[in-house]
Amino acid sequence: MDTVVDLGRSHSGPLSHATRLLGICFLAAGGTVARKQRNVTIDDKYGDESTSVVPTYLPSHAWSSGPRNDLNAKPNVSMAYNGTWHDSTHWINNTEVIANFGFTGVSIYVYCIIANTPQGPFFHAFADYHFFLDGDFVGEYRHDVERIPDYFYNFPVYVNTTMQNTFHNFSIVVNSTEKAVLLLFDYATYTVVEEDPEVTSTSARSAAPTSCSSPPTTDQSTNNAEEKVEVIVQVGAALGVLAFFILAGAFIFHLKKNTKIAILQGTTLCCMAHVPKNLAMSIYRRIVRLLASRSGESGDLVGDNKGQPSIAQGRSQNKEFELNYLPQYAP
Repeated sequence: MDTVVDLGRSHSGPLSHATRLLGICFLAAGGTVARKQRNVTIDDKYGDESTSVVPTYLPSHAWSSGPRNDLNAKPNVSMAYNGTWHDSTHWINNTEVIANFGFTGVSIYVYCIIANTPQGPFFHAFADYHFFLDGDFVGEYRHDVERIPDYFYNFPVYVNTTMQNTFHNFSIVVNSTEKAVLLLFDYATYTVVEEDPEVTSTSARSAAPTSCSSPPTTDQSTNNAEEKVEVIVQVGAALGVLAFFILAGAFIFHLKKNTKIAILQGTTLCCMAHVPKNLAMSIYRRIVRLLASRSGESGDLVGDNKGQPSIAQGRSQNKEFELNYLPQYAP
């Protein structure tokens, strides 16, 4: 069985490669609006793919770069990252073995090749690794030999996703006092948070003072003038149509009123041709008052459609009716 101890937490059993990749994808997608995350790989042989800085292996004589035919550990080259790894066996009472590298990021994933079944009398597959981040002990990984497949590939022996986006120094240290330990370091992946230049430049342009804006071009001025002329023409046409309807309504109202007056006068003259003038005028005034009172209700001839006229307005209207509807007797 193998055990991973990370900041006081223990996990048994190998973690799946699919779970590891899924975790990296979630980390990469968690950037903010103005910042983005990027994963960078540190290969055991070729180093950091961004800076080309290669990890440091101490002591140098205790390490070998695989694959090599004279090494006892012979993993499948096609399963190793870039087909390489660094091999070291630490013997009891020997100087501690260290693999060290630096990076700037918010998370780190360290991958090793874990040997399982011993392949010879001089081959030791026990794993006992201690991890240090910025000089502090942060966890360990232990694995005893199992009678199952010879190697675990792309195996995450240490994972940390709670770091600040600053420079960090990481070390794998082997100094076991129990028995010999085999370390096959393959690669590490860290996540760095970077400023998004595209978003930053957009924000800078938005914050720029308006006085720096370029003046409008000639084409823009011409288009604006044409739009203003078109608006004026449309407003003028609308006002003209409105004036036409107002005049037409006034003319129809005036024509309707005059027609009623002419009919009333003609009827009065016809019916009262042989009635004495004083009596005719008395009867006519009564008719006019009656018409005035009705017209105040219906609004056909005079009055305000919005409400009943006052007493003073009624008297004034009666006088107006008397003058308008007075029959014109021949002298």
